Amino acid sequence: MKRSICLPNVESVTEFVRATESNRCHVTVTKNGCSYGVDGRSIVGMMVFVGDRLQVDIDDCSDELIHMLNKYAIEEKTSA
Repeated sequence: MKRSICLPNVESVTEFVRATESNRCHVTVTKNGCSYGVDGRSIVGMMVFVGDRLQVDIDDCSDELIHMLNKYAIEEKTSA
């Protein structure tokens, strides 16, 4: 599942990391088209992205994780 999200504060990053840890899923984080070698299950690694627009790709999402992603989802910018 791919989603564009923004984690606006430390609490949202913590919630994201805990949700991905508990689901034991693989997480790929992309920012501005550049894939980062950051484990989306690492709180320290994810802290650098507070407030940034991110694309996350997560394998094997649970309903709980999908709900959390929807909470932080942002719409993709489209060109006119």
